[in-house]
Formats: sequence, C-alpha cells, structure tokens
Amino acid sequence: MLKELLKQSEEYRKKGKHSKSIEILNRADELFPKNADVLSERAVTYIKINRYSLAMIDMDAAIELEPENPYRYSCRAYLRSVTGNTQGAIIDYQTAIELDPKDAIALNNLGLLYE
Repeated sequence: MLKELLKQSEEYRKKGKHSKSIEILNRADELFPKNADVLSERAVTYIKINRYSLAMIDMDAAIELEPENPYRYSCRAYLRSVTGNTQGAIIDYQTAIELDPKDAIALNNLGLLYE
C-alpha cells in the first residue's frame, strides 16, 4: 500500500497537482508514521511549490531516520542552496559524496557551489 501511495503522489507531482500529491503523502504519513520515503517525497513536493520551511522539516526528519542515505543529503543540499545557506549546502553535498563517491550529480553541484 505504501508503494502505491508514493507512486500516486509522484504521478500527481509530475502533473503539477502538488496539493493532491501532498494530500496523498499526508495520508501515507498517517498510515506509515516516521517513514523516511514519505517525508522525503513530501519535502520534494514542498520544494516544487516553494514551501521551503516545510520541506526542510520533512527532509531533516528523513535524514534523522536514514542518516546513511546520500540522496537525502543531496536533496537537503539543494534546499539549503536555494534558501541561501551555501555553507550548509556544501556540507550536505560533501556528506552525500562520502556516502556515495560515484554520485556525479552531487559532485557537479558541489563544484558549482565552490565557483
């Protein structure tokens, strides 16, 4: 059931129906509390609609639940970058690269921040 809810949410997000996507993720959060995938996906949806403070809350919680997941750090790095926290973004990209040294996107984005 969780995978189905995540898939539905992603489909709505791709169609630009972010409110519906968040509604589904809120339901998933009620059914599967403290699930890093739900929190991360909701954070990504919040980023799409510039609700950065809500996105940060969810992404921080996802990282707390899965501190070894490099994708979560890359997402938070992007979020920190768009909100002006360049130093925090650099730290998060560095962490993502430590966890996954082959992550070309994180390496590229880190290089862009250094420029």
